[in-house]
Amino acid sequence: MLMINIAFTYNVKLSALHGENRKYSPWTLRQMAAHHQYSAQEHSHTFVLLNPSDELAKHFSRISAAVEFDATAIQLSILATATEPWDNFLSYQELCFKELVCRHPQRLCMIRHPDIDQVQAKKAKLSTDSTNTTSRQICFDVEQSDAQAILGVQDTLLATIHMLELNLSIFPELIKLLPLLCKDSTEPPNGLGLQNVHQTALSTLATQTQVRRGRAKSLLKRLDGVAALVRLQFPSSHVPSAFCYSRPRVTS
Repeated sequence: MLMINIAFTYNVKLSALHGENRKYSPWTLRQMAAHHQYSAQEHSHTFVLLNPSDELAKHFSRISAAVEFDATAIQLSILATATEPWDNFLSYQELCFKELVCRHPQRLCMIRHPDIDQVQAKKAKLSTDSTNTTSRQICFDVEQSDAQAILGVQDTLLATIHMLELNLSIFPELIKLLPLLCKDSTEPPNGLGLQNVHQTALSTLATQTQVRRGRAKSLLKRLDGVAALVRLQFPSSHVPSAFCYSRPRVTS
């Protein structure tokens, strides 16, 4: 009988509340490393976790030591606790976007009904009006702040999309290992029933990750529209230099 040993290692990306009293976002982006080794000779599973999330630690602390559950259930716990917080994280990013857009009602109206002539006229007035320096300075301060805020959210969303795509690569590899991980199950025949259950659960987590990646891409496109309006509405010297250059885009 052929006995196969398994060693599976991956880094899963997650978002978490840092719990610190900071002025900016209460969320932080983290990663957690998991190593799973299976010995066919000893029929034993060994797990090593680096930087486990607080939610995962709480989950395992609630499980009695006397309760025996299969190794794939541990993998599901790791991936589920890493997948769930992304929803609240993206909701916070969407809230930041809404606050940014609604900070000035006239900007919200221009996004809904853009009037290019009106924008160009406003730019011409700002560039030729040398007497009202106070008004021009206020305008500069507001747009400088808005541009910086947009850049911050854009960078966060680009990192989020990249992290979610890395997480998506984990699920198909783990699904391939299910026949080997579930073959020692006591469920007849040869654990096929348990294998189907775990495969459905992993596919569900993968679908949830795809949906959240779609949310991040959609919000990034909306931010691009706001960024374009800021560049059109105000001279390039009034916004950060990085804001005036094309940014790397994430394709569908």
